[in-house]
Amino acid sequence: MNRAGVIVSAYGVRSPLNKLAVVMVRDRQTLALNVFDSSVTKDVVKAIQGADLGFNPLLEGPQTVVVPVPPVSSTTLETLRKKTAQLGENTRISLRNKRRKAMDAVNKLSLQSKDQQKTLERKIQLETNRHVDEVDDLVNVKLSELRG
Repeated sequence: MNRAGVIVSAYGVRSPLNKLAVVMVRDRQTLALNVFDSSVTKDVVKAIQGADLGFNPLLEGPQTVVVPVPPVSSTTLETLRKKTAQLGENTRISLRNKRRKAMDAVNKLSLQSKDQQKTLERKIQLETNRHVDEVDDLVNVKLSELRG
């Protein structure tokens, strides 16, 4: 799953679920989706099943999908904590890779002095550190929410 949530392959393109259906809370353990076009209802069900969220959607009508939400167990919470930590680590790795590419680009520039190069490298490092710290903060907030 990505930041956009569940991605549905419909009409030959990949679209976020919220562009194809309205998601409503029916009760505390049931979500109901009203799909705008009945021709993509099965695609919506398949996308939810394939999103690795642990949900088993059911067709209730030509445009209605019901998603029972299982009670949260300690195993589920542990899985969510691990996924959160892994997403944070993947994001930090991505940021560091971007930093390396930026540093390589600075090294290829023909600057007038080494001071200019060092200044640019310092700015890149500070910006990278700022974003890594932001990711760390977000991950820590989410982990504390998952701990209860």
